[in-house]
Amino acid sequence: MATSSGLPSPVGGTLVQRTDATPDLQALASLPRLTVSKETLIDAEQIATGVFSPATGFMTWEEVNEVLDHYTLGGTDRPWALPIVLQISEEEAKGLEVGASITLAESESVRPKALLEIRDLYRPDLGALCKRWFETDSTEHPGVAAVMAGGPVFIGGPITLFPTQAVASPFQSLILTPAQVREEFTRQGWSTVTAFHTRNVPHRGHEHIHRTIMDRHDMDGLFIHPVIGRKKPKDYQTDIIIKAYRTLIDIHYPKGRVFFSAFNTFSRYAGPREAIFTALCRRNFGCSHFVIGRDHTGVGDFYPSDAAHRLLDRLGSIGIDPIIFSEVAYNHVEECYEELSPEECLQPEIIRLSATKARNLIVKGEHPPEYLMRRDLVNAILAAQERGHLIFVP
Repeated sequence: MATSSGLPSPVGGTLVQRTDATPDLQALASLPRLTVSKETLIDAEQIATGVFSPATGFMTWEEVNEVLDHYTLGGTDRPWALPIVLQISEEEAKGLEVGASITLAESESVRPKALLEIRDLYRPDLGALCKRWFETDSTEHPGVAAVMAGGPVFIGGPITLFPTQAVASPFQSLILTPAQVREEFTRQGWSTVTAFHTRNVPHRGHEHIHRTIMDRHDMDGLFIHPVIGRKKPKDYQTDIIIKAYRTLIDIHYPKGRVFFSAFNTFSRYAGPREAIFTALCRRNFGCSHFVIGRDHTGVGDFYPSDAAHRLLDRLGSIGIDPIIFSEVAYNHVEECYEELSPEECLQPEIIRLSATKARNLIVKGEHPPEYLMRRDLVNAILAAQERGHLIFVP
């Protein structure tokens, strides 16, 4: 279903808006305060501004089960794929009870950033939960490791964000709400927009995908939306990803066809579930289409490379249309990029595009080959490295 602007409706029909710009600070000061991580506060922001519509708060056990078992939240017409949860320790849970309200803050010395109404307190078996969520309980999986370390007690309930106390980010000017992005799409006259999700700097395979969308698909625009939150070791630092994309868009892409913004969340490395999650979030931002690539949002060897494709086939329509790409490789004889099956990639004229190879060369201060990454992008990265800037998450 489309809105009056022609953009698709958010999940659940309307964008969740749960903010209070003028809270009663005296009343808040009388409530119990819970000190939480930056990631928890970022989740609260995404809930409150509609990025995670139709979620209105951290999920109760009933909601977690609905998401994990049925890929819905609040009914079959509301697709959703990932639990959004708040975990605490047993010590922090002392004195908390269902029906009470608490505030969430970064520390004891700052004003609270959100209010949470406790609807549920639950203690699931973490190993069993991870098996359902990530399809593994191996702590070698970064998502499993995060849940296992997050505390045994979960709090569920709606939140209210105090936007004047929002979590500060060095990339704040690039962080836009779904309402702001929808306004920009409408201003540009776009109604068909493809979203591209990434947590890496772009290589030529990504460029092939971008250009295919702009040249072969009848799209008004391309929305490039990299994740800027917490990453795992050896991932690119956020400012490097932004610098690389800015270089690519400003120099090499047609004007007026690409919109760039930062996705202020963090990777949960949940494979096919996360692919659906990232697509639904972009539906909330107003996108009509979403790129699903090979091994989308995967990590290590935990998921088959086509796992997201198979899950989409199983779920059917989720209100945003997938544009599916197989592996993009380079044909050095024809000097072109092709979308190929794993078997076709074994042909002698085909060179597979390895982000790991590019990363390993950059670590050593060397240029990846031009067929793999543009030289001006690599120059910008290496120049930062020469100045002593950290390129990768330690």
